[in-house]
Amino acid sequence: MTELINVYEVVRVINSKPLFLREHYIRFVNYVRFLGVDNVCENDFCENIIKYIKENHIINGNLRIDSHLNENQLSCKIEINEIPHKYPSDNQYNQGVNAITYLHERPNPQKKIWDADTRKKVDAIIKEGDIYEVIYCNSLGNLTEGSRSNLFFIKGNSLFTPKSDQVLKGVTRYKIIQLAYILGIEVKEIDINCGRIHEFESSFISGTSPKILPLKTIDKNKFDVSNELLRNLMGEFDNQINKDIIAFKGCTGLY
Repeated sequence: MTELINVYEVVRVINSKPLFLREHYIRFVNYVRFLGVDNVCENDFCENIIKYIKENHIINGNLRIDSHLNENQLSCKIEINEIPHKYPSDNQYNQGVNAITYLHERPNPQKKIWDADTRKKVDAIIKEGDIYEVIYCNSLGNLTEGSRSNLFFIKGNSLFTPKSDQVLKGVTRYKIIQLAYILGIEVKEIDINCGRIHEFESSFISGTSPKILPLKTIDKNKFDVSNELLRNLMGEFDNQINKDIIAFKGCTGLY
């Protein structure tokens, strides 16, 4: 029996509109095409999400779009469900959150494939202490990404983030890098060794739910959550979110 692979995407809904839907669609299509499935209907993806939002009267929340694939499938069918969400509080955005490192390497970091075993282990670690996120560290001692997020550091007027081929390239990560270039902020993709993170001034994670969320600690390393570049980037990213929601008029012309 051929093993099923669960490819999924999480889309945030704000004011009954899907955020950054075009970027989520492109990433989803890249996943399933990598697995040999070419028949992904653009309109079905968008229209089914819009239909689900309307029928379920969703104003704000997260949707999970799943596709269960195997190597013999010639088409991709999607399943949409609203999932529980917990967005950071104002205090967490203001004061930052704690993270710890965890030795783990995802076999296919650029594909968003559900790994129930690892998720269970990480959730248990988070539940044990005052921890918001777990940051993966690979066998070379380099940090890669959070269990549900991407990772950034700040030094001077530059952003640093792990190399693209080592991480799941999240939509929020992509939008932050794009925004940084617009704002004239240098972005460097580098190997970030766990033993050298004390050299950075600030750090934050990014994702669909947290947006840009400052880290006050990673293990015993402390970071400046009031960093001017960090705070400016947070404000500009919120502006970008508002613009995307206002501009969304439906599926026509989205692709």
